[in-house]
Amino acid sequence: MDEGIVKKIANLARLELADAEVKLYGKQMDRIIEMFDAISEVDTDGVAPMTNVHDTVQHPVEDTVSASLSTHKILANAPAVDESYIKVPLVLKRMEK
Repeated sequence: MDEGIVKKIANLARLELADAEVKLYGKQMDRIIEMFDAISEVDTDGVAPMTNVHDTVQHPVEDTVSASLSTHKILANAPAVDESYIKVPLVLKRMEK
């Protein structure tokens, strides 16, 4: 896969890759695409689409209103709070425009 495409995908995923990683992942993505090409050659005429690998039927559950926890009880179990919000650690860095 072209290094530019790998870098673009990494940027969209907010990943910083070294040049060696870009080359490695490019080769791995090429292999994945080759596997998809091989799968697309399989004759699936007459094969029914599946939604589940198990021979089961999913029964829908009735959507009903039920009791839930109060905000007070939820916040009481949180490790850190700010007024009525649960505080969580920063996951992504802000990107400069």
